Amino acid sequence: MTHDVKRQGSDFRSPDPEEFSFFGFDGLMRRIKRASHQVEIRGGEPAVTVHENAAYRPKKETGLSRRKLRGLEGHRAMAVQEERLPEVDEEIVYLGWLFTHYGHFLMQSLARIWFLAEASPSVRVVFHHPSPVDWKPKRWATPMLEAFGVPEQRILVLHKPTRLRRLYVPEALFDPRSVAEDHKVRVHESMALPYQEVAQRIVGNTKPSTQPVYLSRRLLPSSQRLMIGEAELEDALRHYGFRIAYPETMAFEDQVRLINAHTDIFSNAGSAAQNVLFALHTPRIHLLTNGAEFSPDYFMHSSLVGAPTTFINCLGTSGRRRFRGEQKITPHVVNVPALVRYLDERGFVAESRPRVPSADDPALLAQYNEAWLFGRIRNARNRREDLPPEIEREALDRATTSWPVTLGLMRYFLRRDIVRAEGLMKQFVTLAAKEHDAARLARYRVEVEDLYHLVTRLCSTRAAQLLADAVAGMFSEGPTSRERM
Repeated sequence: MTHDVKRQGSDFRSPDPEEFSFFGFDGLMRRIKRASHQVEIRGGEPAVTVHENAAYRPKKETGLSRRKLRGLEGHRAMAVQEERLPEVDEEIVYLGWLFTHYGHFLMQSLARIWFLAEASPSVRVVFHHPSPVDWKPKRWATPMLEAFGVPEQRILVLHKPTRLRRLYVPEALFDPRSVAEDHKVRVHESMALPYQEVAQRIVGNTKPSTQPVYLSRRLLPSSQRLMIGEAELEDALRHYGFRIAYPETMAFEDQVRLINAHTDIFSNAGSAAQNVLFALHTPRIHLLTNGAEFSPDYFMHSSLVGAPTTFINCLGTSGRRRFRGEQKITPHVVNVPALVRYLDERGFVAESRPRVPSADDPALLAQYNEAWLFGRIRNARNRREDLPPEIEREALDRATTSWPVTLGLMRYFLRRDIVRAEGLMKQFVTLAAKEHDAARLARYRVEVEDLYHLVTRLCSTRAAQLLADAVAGMFSEGPTSRERM
């Protein structure tokens, strides 16, 4: 038997672009208006559905893309009367998918957590996970779950279909575009309340500083979207008195303190900016974007916490076409002069100005082309597609002087041409030995580790030993090892 104990309201509204500020968006406001209409903020009382004598079915999924996730919610718990299943004679709360990516975890794995305020702490919870047998929260996720009232011992892990005496399925206060037929983002107006309650316990009534802070992506791993020119941007911002922070290197509670410690927060439109859900004092948000190419979610975040937000068009792709697939690995190049103009207009600039690279600086464009090729190769490999001949030729030419591009090509050819892959391995060893930038090496550590495991399976023992000897101590573990967007 299934029934609702609360029912949702039906009032919806979309954010009004007039509620936000835009810098450098001449000719783009029509697209901005269309994007804002992809967001619906609803009111009313959140709903919870109760399934009596329900059968819960864990289901393994591989390669979970947004498209594959669409429509899966709501089909994990089904009332079944006839089947003989192991039974759990308890009340259980279903909290949805347990994501391993920080942004998806923050927005989706915690979207039903509001109901726990109405449940006894003794009531256990269930997450759906693509690999129940190997289930374990990510290291960074454990303290977050504990802060929201879900210590690991409260989580019931089900490896096979199980009958549950009573299963509560709270309404998700956030639904991404991937689960909606009309591709709209839907969020409840009370979405931020559980996050702010956690922040209140951590931060209390701390008064924020007027020093602006920039949330950098520079230490993220190679699997994430790189921002070329970010080091130069950081230098300029330090000159202007900014604090530079690397959220992925910080403990969860320190991230919450960070988002509440500054009146002005500058960030790329990525996962770090979503931490504004923990803000208690309506900070001013300044989001760096590639024109109108940002998720409509960022209209939603600011509306939920009442944070005044400006979108700054200062990122670009240097004329490169965005390729099909994982957009998070598409690099950007920072137009530092454009951002400095914004800072000047808003009163952040000191009288003396440091020299900053131009938007078409040859050194930055060379870095961008390297990062784009690495991402393009990685995307083709992950999708099991062949590189277009012109891209393959460009990559092979660039690889003669670039160990990251050589690294990407090695993995690409491992399952296509072992002889060619082993030849590239020797080139990689020679080029990487000349690298002295520890942060650059650390950025590719996980990629190198994954490559080594493949080499030991697919290549000769001699080749595997060559790679192991060459990279020993070079690609050390650093702050880039966190899985973030």
